[in-house]
Amino acid sequence: INIDPANRISAVEANICRATYQTLARLKPGSLEWESDAAATIKQVDANTIEFALKPNQKFAGGYGTMTAEDVQFSFMRFIDPAKKVANAGDWMQLDKVEVTGPLSGRILLKTPAPALWKTTICDASGCIVSKKAYEALGDKIATQAVGSGAYVQREWVPGQRFVMAANGDYSGPKPAFGEIELRPITDDKAADAAFR
Repeated sequence: INIDPANRISAVEANICRATYQTLARLKPGSLEWESDAAATIKQVDANTIEFALKPNQKFAGGYGTMTAEDVQFSFMRFIDPAKKVANAGDWMQLDKVEVTGPLSGRILLKTPAPALWKTTICDASGCIVSKKAYEALGDKIATQAVGSGAYVQREWVPGQRFVMAANGDYSGPKPAFGEIELRPITDDKAADAAFR
């Protein structure tokens, strides 16, 4: 398992990321249109520039503080840092840099126009905003410990047995549909089919 949004390796991990982290904008349920998530405002001001301002007081799990524009900058810039060697670097290949313009505001600057970026990256797992403070404190443990501000928080992870998420009482978005979600990995196809039935 790797639930660091930049280094996830499967669709299941991407789903965990989208549940436990926030993005600046998210896709509306059942639609390809987007709506604000962590951003109070977000707009494309020209072909290569996206400006955003975050909603205040969005709390990261585990006591890692509230989300800032510096967290957004850190989350996206690591994709293009050759030293980081992230698995999903291609998702942000059009990114030039992220500028912080205030504690809760910033600007995403692109090398070239990328209209699909909204649906393929900003609203998806590679657009998840991680806590810079948690990432620096946890190091490699960030691969198995979700420290997001999303609809769910990680309650438990038992390698090879279960991953449990609980509704996040601090989440400012729509109330999650379930109080708890338990994921159980099943590697044998026949056992998975039997469990599904």
